[in-house]
Amino acid sequence: MNFYKERSGLSYMDNHRHMPWHAQQLTEVYHTLQTSEEGLSDAEAAERLRKNGRNELSSKPPKTILQMLKAQIMDPMILILVGAAGVSAILREWTEAWVIFTIVIVNAVIGIVQEKKAQSSLEALRNMSAPTARVLRQGEESIVLSAELVVGDVVMLSDGDMVPADLRLIESANLKVQEASLTGESVPSEKEAEDILSEDCPLGDRSNMAYTSAIVTYGRATGVVVATGMNTEVGKIAEMLDDQDDMETPIKRKLNAVGKTLTVAGVIVCELILLIGALYQRPLIPQFLVAISLAISIIPEGLPATATIVMALGVQRMAKKNALIRKLPAVETLGSATVICSDKTGTLTLNKMSVTGVAVYDDFEKGTTTSVENAVRQYPEKYRELVYAAALCNDASFDPDHKGEIIGDPTEGALIYMAQMFGINHENLEKEHPRLFEQPFDSQRKRMTTVHRVDNRLTAYTKGAADELLPLCTHIW
Repeated sequence: MNFYKERSGLSYMDNHRHMPWHAQQLTEVYHTLQTSEEGLSDAEAAERLRKNGRNELSSKPPKTILQMLKAQIMDPMILILVGAAGVSAILREWTEAWVIFTIVIVNAVIGIVQEKKAQSSLEALRNMSAPTARVLRQGEESIVLSAELVVGDVVMLSDGDMVPADLRLIESANLKVQEASLTGESVPSEKEAEDILSEDCPLGDRSNMAYTSAIVTYGRATGVVVATGMNTEVGKIAEMLDDQDDMETPIKRKLNAVGKTLTVAGVIVCELILLIGALYQRPLIPQFLVAISLAISIIPEGLPATATIVMALGVQRMAKKNALIRKLPAVETLGSATVICSDKTGTLTLNKMSVTGVAVYDDFEKGTTTSVENAVRQYPEKYRELVYAAALCNDASFDPDHKGEIIGDPTEGALIYMAQMFGINHENLEKEHPRLFEQPFDSQRKRMTTVHRVDNRLTAYTKGAADELLPLCTHIW
């Protein structure tokens, strides 16, 4: 079978772009991709790279400043403003002319700045890829550039690696993958290579797949590349970001319709005035100036200017909240939203978790939790052991290069923030009570245990799923 045989003008990647790899047995995957668990030969990998291209995100050439400026000025309402400014200048209404020209310039600048920011979002996606990857070629491990990965390559992943392409997992050991950039799920997803899922399984639930830009937070795995470059799930997002099709919003359509109607009305009035003046044999130049003045008074040059200013203010306010608006008129559509639906994760949030409530014995008696703020202010000693457990039974840490950022699991990061609220620096606490033993979290045990010397005695701190921990407890603190 020729892997690169083309049918009806479509390449191999086009034919298999939407293949439900998560629903197939590994033997089917190997057969379809013409590969094996030992990987490809160097010659075959080079040929596939030549045929299918590099494992990179592509895009249309970015618009130049002049192209953006042309798109801004060619808007019908902007052309009406320019025309009104020009006629005002002819009539020596210099103040009105300069005001209108200023509005046009401000509108163009804001539009260009927003579009340049939007272009940077695609560049950010391109940077979300690992520079190198560990692969099996002819059964031997080697390091290759991620851009040179091809479909059929067998890739090895370990803790801390970034997934370099879309993979169907071959084997996994306690694998957890952070997929927030793709799915919005703040908590790392557990993966299991042996799972066979239904074809309609949602992307976020595909436990036997690992996707480009995801980060391995725990465990290790081996997977076969099923998609590279623009054929990956991240590539599909890049295609949507790169789509330059303009969609008019309702208010833009209405403004354009009103502007065109009134412009036509203005032209008709102008012609009627000239015609009436000609019938009465009035001087042509004064009649022409009167006709132009009446036409300008009909054209609502203030309407698009006002709409532009209001939308520009909205864009700037949203930009301060890190919400990027690509096209200025989109603010109107967003402003019309009455209901916003999102899932329970970090899709529309900062992808950070925080502890909001804590509970010890008194809280359980009352059947309520205590907010962290109240616990810190009123009963810090009562929650001492709980805070120690949160800070010591923890593998996360603060990023030394980015103040306030967490390295590690978001849930563990939330516990470090909580300890900080109680005035406890987890790094100093770990130095004071070093870890003597640990039992890492795994999918079977569903809990993590660390042993420390506290107050001259060995103390074990355990955190994990409540349904796993509670049956093991005999007392409550």
